[in-house]
Amino acid sequence: MEPGSTEKSRDVAANVFNSINLLAIKRSVRLLLELEDDVIEDFVKKYSGIMIFFLNILDQQRSHELLEKLTDASIIYIIEEEMRFLLIREIALVSDDAGMLLNLTALIERVDDPVSYNTLHENMPDVLGYLLRVKADRAHFAYMDTLRTERRARILNILIERNSHAAFCMLPYASERVLCELVDRVAETQAEEISLIPAEIVGIRFRHEHQNLLATGVFEHLPLEIRVRVEELDRIKKRYIQEFGEIDRLHMTDAPLARSRETIMNLTYNILKRINPDYHEMVLSEFQQKGVLSEREIYILSGMMKQM
Repeated sequence: MEPGSTEKSRDVAANVFNSINLLAIKRSVRLLLELEDDVIEDFVKKYSGIMIFFLNILDQQRSHELLEKLTDASIIYIIEEEMRFLLIREIALVSDDAGMLLNLTALIERVDDPVSYNTLHENMPDVLGYLLRVKADRAHFAYMDTLRTERRARILNILIERNSHAAFCMLPYASERVLCELVDRVAETQAEEISLIPAEIVGIRFRHEHQNLLATGVFEHLPLEIRVRVEELDRIKKRYIQEFGEIDRLHMTDAPLARSRETIMNLTYNILKRINPDYHEMVLSEFQQKGVLSEREIYILSGMMKQM
């Protein structure tokens, strides 16, 4: 690439974006919002690509207003269409991996025809792992984050039941919030299918509250790597039971006091420096979930560990 070509490309991209008439788009959305519900539903079916564009380019308030006019079925249809577009893009980008090309092509067929393919593709773990490595960001399906929590949960439940291939393929692209809720929905409705989700993705869920994944009937279906890590964390807790117990005591009694915060930080540091670095994140994540450590304290401890 020639010097300055990157800057030139950015300038061109900026010019193209600035040439988009955002006011005209907002006016079009306003017109949509004034239509009868059944007319909007018909618009979604005929022009799903435009609707996806609207939902991804609008601010959260307008996106939410538009979603509120749509039925759950229409939103699911939009998700399926966006997933189809993303898989087509990935197929175009696959260069020298014939096996992955076949897998992606097979997935599009299953997303398009969920009735004929009611069991998940056997290579789903490999495909999800591939998509996780090559995807650019988690900016897709952003409109799902604007939905009310209970409605998002309902839509994800319906999607998993109706088109599990589309639901699973969302995992590498959706925000961490939607990813976590998707994993939880799978755990509640199709626990045995969690084994088809790569450890890298389930690991993201484990950064947040994850006690439901440790329940009997779910835990045994988690990827082996995750089960090994959870079991090792239990061993760490037993090995340093005195330190963990003192941290819990301080947190439950006088944690707001400065001397208690300092003691908790020192105890945590002493645990971290004596265990395998691979388990630092899990220990810190658990303390954060319990409210023992703040984000700032975790940031400080993580920095200290990296300097060791």
